Amino acid sequence: MLISMELQAVTGQLQIIDGDVQSETAVPGILAQSAPDNALRERRNDFLFVHFSLSGIEEETAVFSQELLHLISRSFYTNGGSVTSALRKAIITANERLLRRNISSSDTHEGAVTCSVLRNNDLFTLQVGESITYLGHQFGIEKLPPNPPSRIMPMGRTAGLDFRFFHHQLAEGDMLLFLDPRLAHLPSRTFKSALVDSEVESGIETVRHIVGEDSGRLLLVEFTEHAPTDFPLADDSPPPPPSADIRDKLTDDSRRAAAKTAMGVAVFTGWLADFLNKLYSSDENDEGASHWAVPAAIAVIVPILIAVVGMNVYVKRQYREQFSSVKTEMRQHIQIADHAGDDIALAREHYTAALELAAEEKAIYPQDTELSNMQAHLLAALDQLDNVVRLTAQLFYQYDEGTRLTAVALHEGYKGGIYTIDSANNAVYYHHTDQTYLNPANPLEETPDQIFFGGQAIGSVVVQNLVDGIWDEDSFIVLDSTGTLLTAFAEDGTVTTTPLGLASEWQRPTDIDTFNGRFYILDSGIGEIWKYFGSNDGQYVVDDTERILTFDSNLDPDMVHMIDFDIYSEDGSLLALYDDGRVRYYDTRSGRILWDEAALMKNGLQTPFVAPTAGKLIGRGLNSSIFIADPGSGRIVQISRAGTVLAQYRATTADGTELFRQITDFTVAESPLRMFVVTDTAVYNALLK
Repeated sequence: MLISMELQAVTGQLQIIDGDVQSETAVPGILAQSAPDNALRERRNDFLFVHFSLSGIEEETAVFSQELLHLISRSFYTNGGSVTSALRKAIITANERLLRRNISSSDTHEGAVTCSVLRNNDLFTLQVGESITYLGHQFGIEKLPPNPPSRIMPMGRTAGLDFRFFHHQLAEGDMLLFLDPRLAHLPSRTFKSALVDSEVESGIETVRHIVGEDSGRLLLVEFTEHAPTDFPLADDSPPPPPSADIRDKLTDDSRRAAAKTAMGVAVFTGWLADFLNKLYSSDENDEGASHWAVPAAIAVIVPILIAVVGMNVYVKRQYREQFSSVKTEMRQHIQIADHAGDDIALAREHYTAALELAAEEKAIYPQDTELSNMQAHLLAALDQLDNVVRLTAQLFYQYDEGTRLTAVALHEGYKGGIYTIDSANNAVYYHHTDQTYLNPANPLEETPDQIFFGGQAIGSVVVQNLVDGIWDEDSFIVLDSTGTLLTAFAEDGTVTTTPLGLASEWQRPTDIDTFNGRFYILDSGIGEIWKYFGSNDGQYVVDDTERILTFDSNLDPDMVHMIDFDIYSEDGSLLALYDDGRVRYYDTRSGRILWDEAALMKNGLQTPFVAPTAGKLIGRGLNSSIFIADPGSGRIVQISRAGTVLAQYRATTADGTELFRQITDFTVAESPLRMFVVTDTAVYNALLK
């Protein structure tokens, strides 16, 4: 009986600067590590591979890069839970360290990382930022990610990260190449010769020729059932690569003799059928040939085929057994959580661990009904712990690929109509709806009108770069970063333009709001909120105070980190969100902070914000409240203006996706509650079940 052995890893590292191979044995930012002695028991069979890149001059960032690399390694091997859970925690820990450094220093750096873990024959990979990896199989190469992400959020810029997760079943001879982002311009096909039917020794040499005169740091991994005995052991520093000159060359026979896994079986049986067809055809066409060849070949091949099929059944049985064991582990987590009593932290920990396992297995077995039911139970349990109200998300409109929606607004006055801004294509759209905003005004004409677009000529003004928009009385006003307000009147469809003074001094305008007849524009490039008021000649000029925020610097040390704001229409108080996770509600008359995220934790917020991206002040008087979208934790939180958490909302799409994890902007209509959410390419509404 053929038995598939657990795969081992043979690695090689390479650093090239302007075409010259460097002599260092350990390449900065690269780690290939087996479990250290102090690893948790559940991590002891995990091999960790990391490729970490940090922007800036390499000589200046090498030490800090190594520090973050060690932080990732230490965090992964000391965190329990699933592989992906431990990887997420490790990357988040490193990101927090990088973010703190960037906030406290004028010299900022951004990071990109790919972390892969080999456990038995499974490969789990997480990517953040501009990371590229190639996986070579016997049938070709696979690029991770397969297509450029629509949005790339690097490490060190915000507390929220965009994780990309991949899972693969590996076969003997598969190769993994971690590529430097500087080499992203090289075509994928050029790496095939290094990754298909290759070995570390020859693959490294091939990659060196492919890189040529460029610069980059690379890690190449070969997965084999017959690894050399001197595989690098983990210690407190990244281990040196096992290169061709420090280990014996393994022969083709010893490295390739073991049978392949499921993909190899498919290739072999396909070849076998083709071979038998050719054998029969050859025998029929040659009348003088003896007929002993066919039965002789069958006598030899059939036992091999039986063995191969037996191995295939064994491998599939292994997968089923592994899947069954994961479900058992999930049930154990659920049982502990269900009996945690008043220990909410313990219950949340085990429900979350079970949910992460479910997500991993769902990617492999999407049609498994029991798994779907367990996921639903876990979501309901976590919702109950956090007092979350679960909404049902419905797709309103799907835009074409290549769209990036960054803003949404409702036509006020309960007349229907939804505006969206597409920053990728530099366009503003208007959806005609009924008064509920939930349905197209004409079901036969769902396509939105294009109101503004880049290059559009409006009088003497040419639309350049559309940034943000707001609804103001009977018109939708859009900010062009060149210093123009573009106004679209919903009733008659006319558009007008209004210039803004001192726009040449702007650096990076990102948001616009209005209060008491004035317009306020957030310029995160210089850390100012510009205030404009109307003049007699129809233009808007800068108010003498220039800033709405007048408090001293120790209350707001760096407005350059402010990413969104909203002004309450009755008293001018201001909600501010920051890219490091801070939330502030200001009394702008005194410059005093009325409450922040720490106060919210004492007033009903059970889980901290991870990466809030948008905040809205909705309603007036006693019915007014604040809504904050936090994609990092997949929720929208409703807060009173006094700083008490009123409710937390999550929304699930028809396919079970957590909608608010993808949110780029939102708005709210009340009585009854309706949330309108935009992701990169779609508009959704979220309603109470």
